[in-house]
Amino acid sequence: MRSILKWVGGKKRIIQPLRKVFGEVDCFVEPFVGAGSVFMNTNFPKYILSDYNPDLVAVLRSAMEAPDDLVQACEELWVNGCNPEVYAERRAILNDREKVTVEDTIDRAAIFIYLNRHGYNGLCRYNQAGGYNVPYGDHPTKPYLPKEEIHAFWKRCTESEVELRCCGFEETITSAPKGSLIYADPPYIPSSKTASFAQYHKASFNQQHQRQLAKLLKEAHLRGCRVVLSNSDTLLTKDIYYGFQWETVEVGRYLGSKAETRGRVNELIGVLE
Repeated sequence: MRSILKWVGGKKRIIQPLRKVFGEVDCFVEPFVGAGSVFMNTNFPKYILSDYNPDLVAVLRSAMEAPDDLVQACEELWVNGCNPEVYAERRAILNDREKVTVEDTIDRAAIFIYLNRHGYNGLCRYNQAGGYNVPYGDHPTKPYLPKEEIHAFWKRCTESEVELRCCGFEETITSAPKGSLIYADPPYIPSSKTASFAQYHKASFNQQHQRQLAKLLKEAHLRGCRVVLSNSDTLLTKDIYYGFQWETVEVGRYLGSKAETRGRVNELIGVLE
């Protein structure tokens, strides 16, 4: 099943090898839920899904609680939405954080979906002040409105116990129940000097964050959690996450900024046994 959002690093293409290492557990914990493609393509009794990005969590929460209202709000934005000036106006609304209220959740979630589908190359990027700064994309046809994906996410939420959180990975991992499976899919360690992109919200996800993540995952493993990790296939990855058992998988890169840089790349799936 496809995700509501276009998302760099989505895991649908490697879901089969992931399923093989996940095993059977009662509770699946994902501290970097992203667009939720792993959730959509697995079937565990309970999920704890979290992300630090409030715009992303608002989309998933709105789809879980009010899918019809979210679809209607998106449909209104899609009318005359293929316009760079309109896009800029709606991006400014998303970035006006001071006027946000609880009642705005569905409308803001719809704006985020609109920006994601009409923005450049499916990127999700913020500046250091927390402002969404992806430019308008040049679309030959009207961008796809993910009605079916919104309703599919809602349906999937009715089939399991799902807890959505907006918080950092540290809180989610340290509170993971004993016996749960923690799947960590952080922003990847750059595979080259020109491949660095890890600003999915205010601050970049840097090497210090990677080392903190490795520490917390190992501590969770000692508490009795099963741990699975995805990251780039680099020597630095294997150094930071020393002690993991690695499997290499080949995936397609479809969201590169230049056509000549898109193709097949290797990623790592790591498991703490």
